[in-house]
Amino acid sequence: MSDVWSDAEMRNWLDPTIPYSVAHYWSQTSFSQIDLSYQLLPILQLADPRNDPNFGMTARQRLVNAVLAGATNEWDPDWSTFAHVVIWFPAAIDLHGGGSYSVKRKDGTGERSIVVAVVNKGARFDTICQEFGHNFGFQHERNQAGGEYGSPYSTMSSSVFPDNAFERPASPQLPAGLAPFDGSPPPTTDVMRIAGPYVTPLQFFVNRTGDFVHADSVEELPATFQDAHINVYLRALDVGVTSWPTRRKVLAVVPPAYGDANGYGIEIRRPREYDQGLNETPAPGISGVAGAVIHSFDPSTKLITYVGCIPFAGLEGDRDYRIGNLVIRLNNFNDDSDFVGVTVGGTKLGEAAIRFAPAQMSSTVTYTTDWEWVYATPCRMFPENSYAQRSHLKSTKVVLAALSQGYEAPGYVWTINDVAVDPEQISMEVSVNVRSGDPGLGRQFRSESITVKYRIIDNRLEFESDAPYSEFSLSVSATVSETLTAAAASTPARSVSTDVTFQNAEIEWSLSYLEKMVQCWREHIYQWTPEDMFGIPTGNGAVAVKIRQFKQLHDHLLGTNPELAETLTREVLKLGNITRDDLFAQPGP
Repeated sequence: MSDVWSDAEMRNWLDPTIPYSVAHYWSQTSFSQIDLSYQLLPILQLADPRNDPNFGMTARQRLVNAVLAGATNEWDPDWSTFAHVVIWFPAAIDLHGGGSYSVKRKDGTGERSIVVAVVNKGARFDTICQEFGHNFGFQHERNQAGGEYGSPYSTMSSSVFPDNAFERPASPQLPAGLAPFDGSPPPTTDVMRIAGPYVTPLQFFVNRTGDFVHADSVEELPATFQDAHINVYLRALDVGVTSWPTRRKVLAVVPPAYGDANGYGIEIRRPREYDQGLNETPAPGISGVAGAVIHSFDPSTKLITYVGCIPFAGLEGDRDYRIGNLVIRLNNFNDDSDFVGVTVGGTKLGEAAIRFAPAQMSSTVTYTTDWEWVYATPCRMFPENSYAQRSHLKSTKVVLAALSQGYEAPGYVWTINDVAVDPEQISMEVSVNVRSGDPGLGRQFRSESITVKYRIIDNRLEFESDAPYSEFSLSVSATVSETLTAAAASTPARSVSTDVTFQNAEIEWSLSYLEKMVQCWREHIYQWTPEDMFGIPTGNGAVAVKIRQFKQLHDHLLGTNPELAETLTREVLKLGNITRDDLFAQPGP
């Protein structure tokens, strides 16, 4: 009897307010749509009935029927008040859920069928949650071959995907289980601490569980998506769970179309809460990663099948998932992946295309020259004079990601200044037009050969140069084509190109130069035009350089004359017709 949980431990295990209890799991994953009230019967001791034919044909039937009969004889419960029964054993005797058994009162009245689950102290917590799920009416998800336990994103399939569970913290409120007997991950000394993931919310949609199906929780798409694509914004499943009873839209449902008898559910999963066993990035042997998860469902049988996932990380460019003529596209997601845009459409949405994501640029100062004297003027109204300046030389790195659509297996070819980028190499020489010194002083371009270092990672080109010039540009293009032979003939190649400007030499002027600039601006600012102040944004660098000069001046004035700094800022904003945020968001020194 020492192996049997006490009444207090069992009540904690069935308390939905205690984190990581079995009742807490089902309260959370079902959005509180399942009745978790219970009646706890005392401990029942009986001889092993599994070889007694009086209790049924199989060992499982005999075990359950004997326990139900023993409970009736001992306490004669009113079975009509029970929706289902859970039988708990202190040893690993049996494990199953959802079976239907006959019960009646001691006097033979009130006979009825009742759903029974059998669990034990040696079973993993996530598997016990699955057996509870069978009692609640949920089936195993299928894989696309029709096999059971098919989804890495649901506890109803947990026994096949142990890597998507996690070991919860120890809790003095919760009873302990046994040590694992099969070595399944994650490693632990207590199987009751192996938890997760959530149940796919598509289970609650197809079974119409409680009042889960609500416009604020589920987006049911009309069949018109076949002719005009539909944009849907979803929250991560864990956000919807933890926000309850405030509803968040966590599921998009696509109706059967194009002759496909199945509908589809789209949900957003990430490694948080009971999903924390999922992985952030794809890797060999990993079955569940953060992303837009797709299941199908048969409206008549309510069977759910795992279809696939569009991961947030490690994308190879194409964010489309194609199922026949149905196209599901991952559009965008915030840094925390808790708010995601998805587009659902038909064949028109699946047309081949390519674009660049915004370029990511970063610069690092690699060398700073000594101060030197030059003849220059900070203002066209003043004659040239001798001022000190020095240069900060930089290495600039750029990351360009090509985002394609309409390809089953996209392949990418890159060029820089019309020269093919060899993925087997790490650098190349290209000819560019460069300027030295401050572009704002009207220096002319000249042709030079520079070295560009690079690497190609799937749909991304990362390249950098430390060529010591104040301005030069590289023209970059990406061409995507279908690499899957069966689809190549019907999917044309597409290309996209862009110019990237480098400013690897930054001029820093002496304080005397900045003071002359202050004098110039105080005396002449109201006579200047926006063109005088900023130049025309033709890509020649004049705008960026003059804004950097303003920032140097502004920073100096903040320490010496804050009122003048603000006055000059207001005039710059007015003359340049830009906002304060835009002005100070420009590249600084």
